[in-house]
Amino acid sequence: MRLLAVLIVFLLWPGALAAQQTVVSTAVDTVQIAIYRAPNRGAGQPIDRRFPRGYALITETRTVDLPQGDAKLRFEGVSEGMLPESAIISGLPQGVIEKNRDARLLSPAGLVDAYLRRRVTVQRTNRATGAVREQQAILRTGSQGGIVIETDEGIEALRCTGLPERLLFDEVPADLSPRPTLSVLTTSERPVRATLTLTYLAEGFDWDANYIVEARAAGGSATTEASAIDSPQELSLFAWLTVANGGKQGFPDAQLLAVAGNPNKERAGVQPRSPPTRLRLECWPDDNTTSDLPLYSAASMAPPPPPPPPPPAAMAPARESIVVTGARMDSAVPVAAIQAAQEDLGDLKLYRVPEPITVAANAQKQVAMIVKPTVDYRSFYAGSFTAQDACCGDGTPRPLELTLRARNRSDSGLGIPLPQGQVAVYEPSDYGPLLVGQSDLGDKAVGQKVELALGNRPDVQMAASLPDPKRPRRFELTLTNALARAVDVEIAIPFELKRGKGVEKVDGVPTWKVRVPANGEQRLTFELKKPD
Repeated sequence: MRLLAVLIVFLLWPGALAAQQTVVSTAVDTVQIAIYRAPNRGAGQPIDRRFPRGYALITETRTVDLPQGDAKLRFEGVSEGMLPESAIISGLPQGVIEKNRDARLLSPAGLVDAYLRRRVTVQRTNRATGAVREQQAILRTGSQGGIVIETDEGIEALRCTGLPERLLFDEVPADLSPRPTLSVLTTSERPVRATLTLTYLAEGFDWDANYIVEARAAGGSATTEASAIDSPQELSLFAWLTVANGGKQGFPDAQLLAVAGNPNKERAGVQPRSPPTRLRLECWPDDNTTSDLPLYSAASMAPPPPPPPPPPAAMAPARESIVVTGARMDSAVPVAAIQAAQEDLGDLKLYRVPEPITVAANAQKQVAMIVKPTVDYRSFYAGSFTAQDACCGDGTPRPLELTLRARNRSDSGLGIPLPQGQVAVYEPSDYGPLLVGQSDLGDKAVGQKVELALGNRPDVQMAASLPDPKRPRRFELTLTNALARAVDVEIAIPFELKRGKGVEKVDGVPTWKVRVPANGEQRLTFELKKPD
């Protein structure tokens, strides 16, 4: 009697026998993607195009209709690089009971594995008459290797009869999704329409800054190579915000953010992987040779060549997307329609794209990030007295490196944080803007010195020699200038000096700063201290 009473109470309890319902969320109301650079990727290292090694914080809002009782809620279309342990869902009436990252995606192999030992339909077409015949079959093996089916006629391997064959499935299994999916178990006391916010971390993203610099004199002519040294020197600076999505899931109309800086992020665990997306069928006839088969030619029975291995998650270069509205034909600096706005995020820097844009799958996107039309700078030639010179300076000349220097201050035309990236420097010419050098730029805070090294120039050279063999610590530096204008030169001497007239410390390093006249030379004699 007690057992009967318990059973009656259980049957009368609302929802006691109700089956768990599945709710599928496919539509995203809004999405925001905040992309962080790849940790430990230094200045000058480009984005890994095969697999971007940064990450993103993705926030989505979705509207779902939840039934009364327990339900399995499936969020389709999340990033395939999702870290499920980081997912936070707000807006559910009674919170989350359990969450899972579903790794099984809809594919030929996924369908075959889902229907293992279940009934399917085999459709065969007669090549001669075109007649189509269907029969029921049971799948006896999965997608690894050949597929074995059992029909009323016996057991056979699929695609081994010589007829065009295909499998027909009654429906798509509920646990197979065409897109990456996060599923959660939840419950509700009554049916409700809820607006949910899903936030999670995902790998497979990255971003970088790509700078375009045009150096010119105040009147618009070239300066780095040809102008007088005392003439006003200005440059235009433009930076692209280049974001990369290495996954197969795109995000249309997304609010895009890029975070500059190096927040601490530990290595994530191994994420679930989808089953093979390629279905490989193998077939070998029972006869000794294919020519023994009476109805079909050897060509029709030859096993198909094995498919190529699945490619890694890669970014397709041909699908890069660049947002530009125009460019002046006489300038290397583009004209931007959209420009990211810089904001503070604690001690990090955040760049917000003001309009929704599409972050496409397996692609890159570029929008304008920084536009500074007039920046003051100076050019000089840089070199260094090395340990090799101190050991065996033989007077052999070597070229010095042309360098541009600016101060990241508002009175110089900058005064904003500059994220790391690659820089291309152009000069105007009679043939349009021409590339004069490329350089790498590290993260620069406001007030810091910004230097762009553009490569060695043979017209300005340095030679180190020992003028007196009896004084092995006394050296002479000779600078030569083959240009028809004066140039500034800075030579670092990273040693303890006993004497050296005209040498001053720059950032703690003894440095010889001198102006070399047109078609002239300058000499410096200095002596190193003896080691203790």
